[in-house]
Amino acid sequence: MDSNVEALLRGDLDLICTTIEFPRHPTLKSERLLEVGNVVIASTSHPLADRGTLTPKDLHAYSWATFSNDELARARLGAYFAASELDLPRIGFETNDLEILFAMLARSDYLASVPALVLDDARARGLAQLRIKGSFWSIGLGYAHVRTAHLPSALSSFIAILRAHILTLKPVQPRVLDA
Repeated sequence: MDSNVEALLRGDLDLICTTIEFPRHPTLKSERLLEVGNVVIASTSHPLADRGTLTPKDLHAYSWATFSNDELARARLGAYFAASELDLPRIGFETNDLEILFAMLARSDYLASVPALVLDDARARGLAQLRIKGSFWSIGLGYAHVRTAHLPSALSSFIAILRAHILTLKPVQPRVLDA
């Protein structure tokens, strides 16, 4: 995220469509378009996959796979476990590629937290959503660009199309699986 914001500020990017969970900057305009809940996933053969509702202590016993340098996710993961007086679980694998994350999870006992938006893709790759006690976090998704008095028409058109498309989506919250 930091590198995308820096590229936007340098003028290397015109617009970013991403999580809007970065510090506000006076020269950037951003708009949150969608709130997406995160879910916990693992291989369908994972020891926790067929258990009932899992506690933070159950989840803490396993190593996690995360996205590289995703400090926001680590902070939220840490907060989830801290609420149960547990330290951040061991991070055993990091990547910046969702396909690599899915492949690693399918072949290991790692756990991961991903936006509910990718849950169908995860299931297609042999992964399952775990039932957890409580809820993980949600993230705001949207766009950001450098503030300007006159936004180029291509960007204005793209933003209008993006907003219209978001309105056609069903709210993307994780299914409540805990009893």
